[in-house]
Amino acid sequence: MIIVECHKDRQLIFRMGFVPDQLEHELGRILVLNRVEKERERGNQRVIGVIDEDPQAGQPESLKKYDEKVVIGSIKLMEMRNDDGRNLTSRAIQISPYFEAWLYERAKQNKLSPREFWPTR
Repeated sequence: MIIVECHKDRQLIFRMGFVPDQLEHELGRILVLNRVEKERERGNQRVIGVIDEDPQAGQPESLKKYDEKVVIGSIKLMEMRNDDGRNLTSRAIQISPYFEAWLYERAKQNKLSPREFWPTR
């Protein structure tokens, strides 16, 4: 399961080949991270959240519990370990600084119009 914070994120993940049944939508970073943690507590290891860094907004308190594990350009894979030592991990992918800016930069690098893969509503 992939939990995203906005419909544009959902559209991109869908276009990457994930089926709609694998995608869930929450409103904002805090709710995405909360949902990831709840799923992990239920024993669902096959869940990841996708959030923006959004440096101009306040950062969710729960984000402080996450460690950066892999950084590739402006994408970070982050993990939060369980306090009781069990091998259960919450994971999130953070796009920096903003999803939209990241998407436009990828389009520019590949000489594509964002409209080719991200239609307007």
